[in-house]
Amino acid sequence: MTIGELLRKKRCSMGFGLNQLADRIGCSPAYLSRVETGSIDNIPSELLLGKLARSLDLKHDEVCRLARRIPDDVASYVLDNPGVLKRLRKEMNRRGT
Repeated sequence: MTIGELLRKKRCSMGFGLNQLADRIGCSPAYLSRVETGSIDNIPSELLLGKLARSLDLKHDEVCRLARRIPDDVASYVLDNPGVLKRLRKEMNRRGT
């Protein structure tokens, strides 16, 4: 499932219209539609993903994962702790990824 598919499915199941959710999270309905259809070049910001997660009662980390965005706090932690990055690379090599 893509981030757009999840967002649309959840939005519809909660009874939100595109305009209603867009107003709630502070973006245009056209932008939200492009996110849902996957016809957008740039990934939504973590701030917008957080608003979507809260509005649609979804887990923030899952929304970020599906959007292929690493949460800022995780990225900062990895960058501030070189040993974490080294262990991550080692695990990736072990798994062949």
